[in-house]
Amino acid sequence: MYFYILEKNGSYSAIEADEKLFLAFEKQGFHYIDKVAAKDKASALNLVAKPHVTYRFIASLLTLVSFLFITILYLNL
Repeated sequence: MYFYILEKNGSYSAIEADEKLFLAFEKQGFHYIDKVAAKDKASALNLVAKPHVTYRFIASLLTLVSFLFITILYLNL
């Protein structure tokens, strides 16, 4: 069975791959992410990687490295 993965306000939803149903969700503010084949909605959601988590981790890591670099420069002066 195919499912559309949709996103709204940072949360993901899986709906059956039906064009009319998709258009109804799109009118409610959902955005298309991917189409996957799975046995149920829970399995469909598990197949999709959540990229915003990775971006937050990288941004946090870069902020930490920048802070440490500035602190070391300040202590050496």
